[in-house]
Parts: sequence; structure tokens; C-alpha cells
Amino acid sequence: MKRNRMLYYAMIAVTLVHASPAPAESYPSRPITLVVPFAAGGGTDALGRLVALKLGARLGKSVIVENRPGAGSMLGASAVAKAAPDGYTVLLVTNSAIAVTPILYKTPLYDPIRDFAPLSMVSGSPFFLAVNPKSPINSASDLIRIAKDRPKALSFSTAGLGSTAHIFMELFIKKAGIELIHVPYGGTAPAVNDVVAGHVDMTFADPTVSIDMKKSGYLKLVGISTKERHSAAPDVPTIAESGLPGYDALAWVAIVAPAQTPTDIAEKLHAEIDRVVGAPEFIEFLEKNGSTVLKTQPMDGLRDFFKSEVGSWGQILRDASLAGTQ
Repeated sequence: MKRNRMLYYAMIAVTLVHASPAPAESYPSRPITLVVPFAAGGGTDALGRLVALKLGARLGKSVIVENRPGAGSMLGASAVAKAAPDGYTVLLVTNSAIAVTPILYKTPLYDPIRDFAPLSMVSGSPFFLAVNPKSPINSASDLIRIAKDRPKALSFSTAGLGSTAHIFMELFIKKAGIELIHVPYGGTAPAVNDVVAGHVDMTFADPTVSIDMKKSGYLKLVGISTKERHSAAPDVPTIAESGLPGYDALAWVAIVAPAQTPTDIAEKLHAEIDRVVGAPEFIEFLEKNGSTVLKTQPMDGLRDFFKSEVGSWGQILRDASLAGTQ
């Protein structure tokens, strides 16, 4: 009987050891999954794959990209929010996943602050306000003047409700006090193509698309969303300096883990991701795609940034009567 009791206790001890999260010094012991809540082939997906490749090399274990698009990134994000908090499932997030989608939906599948442990910022990117080359709009002030003279006569295209182009334009509309018609599409390509074709008046587009199409003569760029001009298009003024003072909007990408991920593992991931995004070859990749590495900040600082983004963009969505509409 005594022998059986000792064997029983030994089995419990072994079970508890295996059930406990691995300490950081032995982590990772198997591949890590990086969930990208967008379809394969896009710019964000390419960024995620580069992070995965470089991070895997640093950790000595593969980091596997899993694309889980749908519902404005909610499907992929909610899957990670519910995943085991052991450091083996992490998520690539953007403005939309953290600050927009949970506010758009009546019944969001996750809480952007409570359900995630922020790890590291990856990159930031401005967007360009683009119009057809034949458009009379040459600046933010032109757009505001025409829109006030002809309310709801001008239209803008986006990749869909809650997309970066959409929220950036809603911020413009609020600050300018104008009314425009929103024409949502199923992706960036058709949204931009209809501006080129003259079916829609304007859109916001990322630097990769904007600069190439400007050089080819398909688009006219009349403003950039951030407070500074872009080195690849220095002739394009900021929206703030060309008619809408105070306008400043940045598209950002970060990596998070499920809430309750052990602190030592989260700190290890934070440190290694920061080393990846600070490497010269990674910075070169971002610059070629019109983005930049954002200043490294502690994980608590990143959480505060997320809270600020949720508050500011949430207010924009509420003012536009978009909160809880999906």
C-alpha cells in the first residue's frame, strides 16, 4: 500500500512538472506559431513572414506563419486570445485589430487590452491621400473647399469598413468638418483601381502602392498622413501643412501574445523581436516598402499606447456612428 501511494504521488509530481510553463531558459523547446490575421500575399503578410524567419533564427526554433483572415482580423485575433499562454502562439496586430475591429462589432470576440500581452512594436507606415491625375484636388485645402461647396458630392474608396484607409479618412472628415461618400471594396487593389479609373474621387493608400503608381502617372498624391514628409516622395506635403493642421495618423504593426503569458517568456520574446526589427537588413526591408521601425518601448509602454489608440480611434468611430454597427 505504501509503495502504491509513493508511486501515485510521484506520478502527480511528474504531471505537474510537465503541465507547468517552461522557464525562459528552456524556452522555446518546439516551433512557435505566428498568426497573421490577413490573407497570404499582402504587405502585412510579407512583413510577418520576415519577422518569423529572423525570430526563428534567433530563438533556434522555427516560427511558423499561420494566416487566419476574416471579420476584419477578428478571427485570427480571437484564436490567439484563447490560445494557451505559453509563448508558443503569438499574433501580428495592426491598428485595426486593436483599436478598430473590437469597436465596430456589437459582440467582439476579444478585448484588445485585457486579452493580450503586448510584446513589441514592429513598424510604422504613413498613408498617402491619392486622387486621379486629372482631379482638381491638389491639396488637403482643395479637398476641404470642394467638399464644403458640394456636400456629399465627393467619394472615397477603401479596402473595407474599419480598414486603415477608412479610419484615416474618417479622421480627416471629422477634423475638416466635411461630408464624403464611403465606397468600401473587398481589398486595396480594387479600391485603388477605381480611383485610377475615375470612378471614385480619392483613397488613402500605403507607400508601396502610392509611390509606384505616382511614378507611373496613375495617381496624384496630394498629402501624407503623418507629421513628416516621406523620403521617397519629398514633394508631397503633409496633410497638416497643406490644409488640415493637427492631422497625424500612422499605420502600425506590433506583436502580442495571449494574456497571462509568463513574464520571463514574454520578456524573452520582447527582447528578441526588438533585436530582429533593429537589424540593418530588417530596417532596409522596411524602408524599401515605405515603412520605418518605431522607437522601442517597454511592454507596459506598449500597453499604454494600445489603450490610447483604442480611446482615440474609438471616439472617431463613435462620432461617425460606426461603433457597434457590425
